[in-house]
Amino acid sequence: ASYTVYEKLSDIIQRLPEGFVRCHKSYAVNMRYIRRLETGKLQLDNGLVLRISRSFSTSTKETVFRYLSRQV
Repeated sequence: ASYTVYEKLSDIIQRLPEGFVRCHKSYAVNMRYIRRLETGKLQLDNGLVLRISRSFSTSTKETVFRYLSRQV
């Protein structure tokens, strides 16, 4: 689903439940739907590929790996 919201993404992310990661200034992703994490990009279950910006690269990898380690 797609929604148009006129609010800062950083404010929205603070209200989202655990399990979401911000990988770009314009994207937040539910980690349940990440199929593959590669250098500089995420592939989702629906085939969509999202770029991970350099400024969010380290935090995205750390957050996804931490989430995956709890799922095992």
